[in-house]
Amino acid sequence: SEVFPVDKRGNEGGSDLAWACVLILESLIPVVVDPVIGKSRILVTPSMKERAKEIAETWKKSLEERGGIENVKTPDVHTFLQHLVTFGIVKKEDLEFYRKLVVASAWRKQMPKLAVSLGLGDQMPDMIEELISKGQQLDAVHFTYEVGLVDKFPPVPLLKSFLRDAKKAASSILDDPNNTGRAAQLAARREQSALRAVIKCIEEYKLEAEFPPENLKKRLEQLEKTKTEKRKPVVVPANKRTRVNNGGPMPPAKAGRLTNAYVSSFPAPPPFVRSP
Repeated sequence: SEVFPVDKRGNEGGSDLAWACVLILESLIPVVVDPVIGKSRILVTPSMKERAKEIAETWKKSLEERGGIENVKTPDVHTFLQHLVTFGIVKKEDLEFYRKLVVASAWRKQMPKLAVSLGLGDQMPDMIEELISKGQQLDAVHFTYEVGLVDKFPPVPLLKSFLRDAKKAASSILDDPNNTGRAAQLAARREQSALRAVIKCIEEYKLEAEFPPENLKKRLEQLEKTKTEKRKPVVVPANKRTRVNNGGPMPPAKAGRLTNAYVSSFPAPPPFVRSP
């Protein structure tokens, strides 16, 4: 009741309690779904089911206050959909609504399985095409494996397309005049994230024969090495004094200090205080 159907803790509340609720809902599935009788959920009493429906309706109504599907947090979507599946209160008339929620939060690892449990199996090809059109090829790969559509949507071309898009995005960051200071760092981080995700996907689905990850790992090491080298501080000798540009003698060592070497009409600058 603290976190679902509406989080009542305000901005101070963390996500641990909400995540624990999702884990409980997931672990209840083997309990309420009888292996002999089937998916009728006889252990869920009528009063319990009615209460679950009320909670689901409250969550749906709260969407308007949050600004609609586009602005709702993915953990909240995950909890809601898992709630529907666990208590067996999926509505056929709401399938389009469920589909929009799944696509909006498709990057969540559990979404492909939830989509099937919600009865969206027939809509999977269209959902996968929608994800691809949005540049979410990596999410599309996870969905294809969940429903066995690998032949229709081969994963390797999708992963390569995802990497190309990531490189284009990194290049656009470098070309952005508003990011001149941190452009290289942001671009490298974007490409690194994409490389790690693709390498993990290759290993998860055993795609090494079709898409050897060695070159990807080398590129990732190269980016990480560049990042490490940029972090190294430049060491300057403490007592080194450079000669003035005109080739004349060096000024006395004490001339640059705030002493009575000269009198200025401007107030002395405040002393430099090193931050802790």
